[in-house]
Amino acid sequence: MLTVTYPIVARTFPFRATVSRDYKAVNVIKGSTLAMMTPAGATLALISLADMQEEWVRNIWAAWLPVMSAVYAALDLSALIYYRDCAKTTLLHHTLVQLFYLYLEWVHYEYSLAARAIVLYAGVSTCEFIVNVRLALRGSILGPAAMQLNRKTLRVYLVGTYVNFVGQGYLVWMAGSEKGWLAFPVEYWIVALAMCGVFIDDLYLIQYLWKWKPRAPRRSLRTKKAGTEHDVPSLAALASRSTKAE
Repeated sequence: MLTVTYPIVARTFPFRATVSRDYKAVNVIKGSTLAMMTPAGATLALISLADMQEEWVRNIWAAWLPVMSAVYAALDLSALIYYRDCAKTTLLHHTLVQLFYLYLEWVHYEYSLAARAIVLYAGVSTCEFIVNVRLALRGSILGPAAMQLNRKTLRVYLVGTYVNFVGQGYLVWMAGSEKGWLAFPVEYWIVALAMCGVFIDDLYLIQYLWKWKPRAPRRSLRTKKAGTEHDVPSLAALASRSTKAE
């Protein structure tokens, strides 16, 4: 379904041609979908940190998580299929998300340490939907508006990444304090190692946003006069003419 939606968005949305329309269509769909998922994603992220044993909390976990994880994984899988000309870090991100989803399916979405770490990361990531919106508008807005959007996106991304780092550390600290540092299951260390690859993609995008500066608008070499267009000769052409005249 998503792979059918992407070309429709790419053809109808008023994108500028500075970046691939397919790339922008993928980010439009992902950003808008994550925005709708934000309330549920933030709730699951808080539940993953709380380690609450109440029945209503477990019911929310069991009811929401399969749907949320399936949609999140479908977004990255469809993007991986539809737009393959992506950065290596993005390719790694999409692939690891599929492995995380398969792991959650394998453990039947149990409330384990590894599953909580995955849900915490994904839940916070849904709140960073503005990053995909920013990438979708790449080249479509210019000047001060583009700079302002970039700054807001960078702030949200930095806060989200910081919350994720601190949250993952909190999970490890609480689990180690309760069960001992040597009692961690093997699958958690595998998930934690794989999650480093996802954080690499986050750091790559943060670096891009940090260094990004708006391009100066290009001056047209054509000017209108008396209702018609006349070519304005370049400096090189003028120099060539003066040389020939001599």
